[in-house]
Amino acid sequence: MAQDNKFIPLLVVILIGAFAQILFAAVDCKDTPYRAAVAFSKAYFALDESMAGRMCNDGVTDNEVNLVRSYLNAKYTEAASRGYRMERLKNMLFQIHTETVATGADSAKVHLKGTIQNSINPLFWWVGKLFKLTQSSQVEETLELVKADGKWKVCGTPFTLARYATAE
Repeated sequence: MAQDNKFIPLLVVILIGAFAQILFAAVDCKDTPYRAAVAFSKAYFALDESMAGRMCNDGVTDNEVNLVRSYLNAKYTEAASRGYRMERLKNMLFQIHTETVATGADSAKVHLKGTIQNSINPLFWWVGKLFKLTQSSQVEETLELVKADGKWKVCGTPFTLARYATAE
């Protein structure tokens, strides 16, 4: 009988650990301004059309110009004129630091700093870094966010999207 009691503490520890993991996963899924800013920024530099989902009005300005589509079309044209595929112009954002500058109930300003690197095969990236063939550059931007429909979204014309606000 005393031998059966050895497994009860182990079972209690496993159950507590499983409950803690579920609790941590639920807390981690909460949408916050800095998460929205990072998700938008990563999609922006990766030339991913999903960035429109993190923008107010899905990237459409007052003049009914879709900034995201204009930006991606301009990048596609740039890549084609240089003889590249669009994948060659994609960048990876890493070493991201965010600071919430101002926050309200439904609005926030997030200052984002990070490093962008050409998005290539990680093996090539390490070789390029070793032989100093690749260069990274710093990016710094203050993003304005608004909470709409329970989700934080980037508003305005972040990074260089203002250049693409002309009609398509």
